[in-house]
Amino acid sequence: VNLSGCREIKSFPEASPNIEELYLQGTGIRELLISIENITNLKTLYLTGCASLLELPSSIGNASNLEILDLSNCSNLVEIPCSIGNATNLEILNLQYCSSLVELPSTIGNATNLKTLCLTGCSGLVELPSSIGNATNLQELNLEYCSGLLELPSSFGNATNLKKLYLAGCSSLVDIPYSIRNSTILMSIDLDEDNNLPIVTFSDKSGSRCTEVRGAKRGNFYILKGEHNDEHSLSLILQIVDANERGRDIHFLFNQENDTAYKVSTELAEQVELADQNVTFIAELIDILLINMIPTWKTDVTVDQKEAKTQTQEETAFESVNHPYPRSDQEDKQRIDAIKVEDRSSNQEVDEASEPVNLEEEERLRQELEEIEAKYREELKDIATKREKAITETKKKLSLMKDRTK
Repeated sequence: VNLSGCREIKSFPEASPNIEELYLQGTGIRELLISIENITNLKTLYLTGCASLLELPSSIGNASNLEILDLSNCSNLVEIPCSIGNATNLEILNLQYCSSLVELPSTIGNATNLKTLCLTGCSGLVELPSSIGNATNLQELNLEYCSGLLELPSSFGNATNLKKLYLAGCSSLVDIPYSIRNSTILMSIDLDEDNNLPIVTFSDKSGSRCTEVRGAKRGNFYILKGEHNDEHSLSLILQIVDANERGRDIHFLFNQENDTAYKVSTELAEQVELADQNVTFIAELIDILLINMIPTWKTDVTVDQKEAKTQTQEETAFESVNHPYPRSDQEDKQRIDAIKVEDRSSNQEVDEASEPVNLEEEERLRQELEEIEAKYREELKDIATKREKAITETKKKLSLMKDRTK
C-alpha cells in the first residue's frame, strides 16, 4: 500500500493483515492507530517525512515480521517505544534527522537481528544506551552530525559484528572508548577533518599507560598510540585506515635524544612504503603525542614550513614528468641548486625556531592549558545539566500533548 504524499491523511486506523509493505512518506499522520501486530505479514514500514508524527504505538514491537522501519525526517518524533526491542526480525532502523529525539530506549539492544542503525542528524541525542553493545548483529552505525552526542558507551566493544561507524560532524564527542579503538572487527571509523577529538590517555589491557592522538586527512583516518619504553625511548604504533577501508599497523621506536618527528616520519615513508601518505601530517601527529608524553619536548619544524617545502618538491617532480621538451643538463643543475638553497634556508629557520624558550613563558602556557582543561570540564557538567532539563521539559510537553488529543 502506497499513500506517500497524501498530506490530508491524519490517521490510518485499519489495514489488511496481508499487507507486506506500507508507504506513508510525507503524510499528515500524527499517530498510528492501527494494531501493528495484526498486520502479521508487514515487512516494510516507511514513515519518512511525517513531520506531525509524535509517537509510535507500543504494539510496534509485536510486528513479528517487520524488517525495515524508516522514520527519517520525522522531526517531531520525541521517543521510540521500549517495545522496539521485541521486534526480533527488525534489520534496518532509520531515524535520520529525527532532531527532536533525545534518547533511545535501553531495550534497543534486544533487537538481536538489527544490522543497520542510522541516527544521522539526531542533534538532540546526547548519549546512547549501554545496551547498544548487546545488538550482536549490528554491522553499521551512522552517527554523523549528532552534534549533541558527548560520548559513546564502552559496551560498543561487545558489538562483535560492528564493521562501520560513522562519526563525521559529531562536534561535541570527547572520546572514543578503548573497546572500540582496539576492535579487531571494525573496518571503518569515519571522521571529518574538522573533528578534533582530544588527546586521550588510558590504560591498555596489560595495565600500561598509553597516550593516543587521532586525526583525519585526505580520506585517511590516523591513530597514533605511544607508551614509554624506557627513559630514553618510546614505543609507537601508527594505525592508518584509508578510504577503501584498508588498514595497516606500523610499529616503531622513537629515540628522544636523536630523533625528531619529521625525521622519523620521513624514514617511515621510505622504509614501509608510505609514499602515498602525508608525511608532514604524520610528523605533526608525532609531535603532538610527544608534547603530551614528554613535558620538556621541543617540537620539530612548523607544519607550514615543511608543507611549503614538500609542495615545492612535488611541483618540481611534476614539472620534470610533464615538461613538453627535455631540459638541458645546465637547466637541471640550476634547478637542483635552487632546491639546495631552499633546503639551507629552511634548515636555518628550523635552527632559529629551536632556540630555548623562556621558562617564565613556558610556565604561563602550562597554566593556560590547565585553565582550558578546567573550563572544559565545567562546560561538560553544564551540558549534562542542560540535557537532563531538556529531556524533562520535552517529556512534559509530550505528556500534555497526549492529554489534549484524548
